[in-house]
Amino acid sequence: MKVVQKWNPNYSTNPIVGSAVTVSVLTSTKTTDYTSTNIYENGSLKRVLVDGDA
Repeated sequence: MKVVQKWNPNYSTNPIVGSAVTVSVLTSTKTTDYTSTNIYENGSLKRVLVDGDA
């Protein structure tokens, strides 16, 4: 599974709902890929999931 988040750091932190978002001005992105036991952010390994108690 892959999740791509896009945002504009110049926008306020208030959520914008519906068609009020102009996609072309979303200049920053973060891609998160989920494999069976690994989580990658922007192509770099971020976490390894393991079974068991911590």
